[in-house]
Amino acid sequence: MKRKIKRLLILALLLSQGIFSFAESNKPYEGIDGWDNGMRRVYNYGQVGVIDEEGEFIIPFVSGFDLMISGEYILLLNQNSDIKTKILTKENEEIYSSDTQVVYYYDGEHSILSRFTGTYSEDPDNPYEIWEFAIGDKNFNPISEFEYSYIQVNKEHNFSYLFSEKDGKYGVIDWNGNVILPTEYDWITSLGREFNETVCVIRKDNKYGLFDGRTGKIVADCKYDNFSGYGSGLIAMQHNGKWGYLNDRGETVIQFQYDRALEFLSGYAHVIKNGKSGLIDPKGSYVIPCEYDYISGFAGETLTYGNSTSSYELIHPYASRDINIYKHLVWSDEREGINYWIYSDQEPFIEKGRTMVPIRVAAEYSGYNVKWVEDTKEIILFNEAKVIKLTIGSNIAIVNNFDDGILASTVVLDAPAKIVGGRTVVPLRFLAEHGGKTVIWENEQRNVIILD
Repeated sequence: MKRKIKRLLILALLLSQGIFSFAESNKPYEGIDGWDNGMRRVYNYGQVGVIDEEGEFIIPFVSGFDLMISGEYILLLNQNSDIKTKILTKENEEIYSSDTQVVYYYDGEHSILSRFTGTYSEDPDNPYEIWEFAIGDKNFNPISEFEYSYIQVNKEHNFSYLFSEKDGKYGVIDWNGNVILPTEYDWITSLGREFNETVCVIRKDNKYGLFDGRTGKIVADCKYDNFSGYGSGLIAMQHNGKWGYLNDRGETVIQFQYDRALEFLSGYAHVIKNGKSGLIDPKGSYVIPCEYDYISGFAGETLTYGNSTSSYELIHPYASRDINIYKHLVWSDEREGINYWIYSDQEPFIEKGRTMVPIRVAAEYSGYNVKWVEDTKEIILFNEAKVIKLTIGSNIAIVNNFDDGILASTVVLDAPAKIVGGRTVVPLRFLAEHGGKTVIWENEQRNVIILD
């Protein structure tokens, strides 16, 4: 009851100041964002609100402002109003309000500040807004100058640094405003798919290099002509007209010798040499020599290759592992369907009677998004129906069905999440079944089948 009264008081305060208005009906909402620290943004015909894991409104639907979830906090921004910024906790307690300062990001220790400087356009009928950004401390005092046109926080891969933009160029700064990489690059983009992959491609004067978003170091100078994606810990790069592969430390692992080289997918890469296609492994050894006119990508465990007169099949070498995972696919009611082999760079294994697989595999085929919390070593898996929290080394899982009015429950796991070979592995059956899937173990073949 106290919590609901507090929500009403906050809403009344917002309304009394004439800043925001809300829809006549709070439900149903038109759209919903992903999970973020126990909160979700919801949308209803141009208005936005915040709900908790049980579907209860923390901030009812309001309009006329931007609403952002920033860590444990909710930011309400409206540069056209008397109150520019309000910051609330997810318990709906106001911790900051300003009639002059717009706060774009806040995590309790750091802030990113922004200010509106005007509009510009070559077409007076279609002007666009101009904003300036600065690094701020936990008390919202600027640490750096308002000299950036944008500052980006990359939490997905636990970057230690911030991407900055100024005059159409990009760089990297730290939370003290120190310049790590000058804002003189054409662009910077993150390539990593896993939590611990922080490699970025940078471009300057149409040449490419590599930057590590965690250490803040350039690991490969901008001297490469092109790049073609990241996989199996390797980046395909072109230098002096030939393609080869660097690792995320900028070291040449596979020499520059190919006419074309594609990124590693399913553990192998398609390369072209002297006009002919081949397939290599991460050590540069040929699985298929460069003697063929074409090579298809792996469809499940099978790849096809050949020329104008002959066609061949290659079964993925990993399909001979002790344990394999398959997704059962059905295209229509008239067809029985097939078992589609799932590639995993980390070999599945049995621990305490449970099949352990990399988190990305388990999440993708169980219907979850994944978030990693570095400080607590937590893995958050969420979809529109459920939130699951796992902790590395703990056999306790927290499961909360969204909007069911029942608080989160504790589930004891037979085998905890753990890190093996640099990959986070989790029990597949637990996640799949909580994602509404059925898991079948074929003991004789030692196969795991995931069914919808």
